Amino acid sequence: MVTAAQGRAKGADGVWTMPVEAAIESVLRCSGMANTTAKNVLYLTVLPMVNVGSTNFGLVDQVLTLMPDKNFATPFFPDEVSLYVQTFKNRLKYFIGGHVIGYEFYEEPRPDGRLIVRVIQNVE
Repeated sequence: MVTAAQGRAKGADGVWTMPVEAAIESVLRCSGMANTTAKNVLYLTVLPMVNVGSTNFGLVDQVLTLMPDKNFATPFFPDEVSLYVQTFKNRLKYFIGGHVIGYEFYEEPRPDGRLIVRVIQNVE
């Protein structure tokens, strides 16, 4: 049985064990040297937008954003994914600050040949 809060598992012999990584993290946490970086898993999404404001009514646009649910990830064709990722990366300087310290991008293949982009937002 694994206890997520403790990172330990109880073996068949009834003895509690802890993976090496969890043991090291435990020692570091007790010594005050633990890595306090947390990670938010997000997905790159392209949203089509139609303006309904008093100015520019009916004009259309697309917006790149990040969603916390994989179900909202935009499936990209292989020949277009790098352009969308690079466009977002070019604007990261406006998203880093406060508790947000960085982003990581990972392309994940889908069975239909398209790709979704998982984005890790590093916070502390």
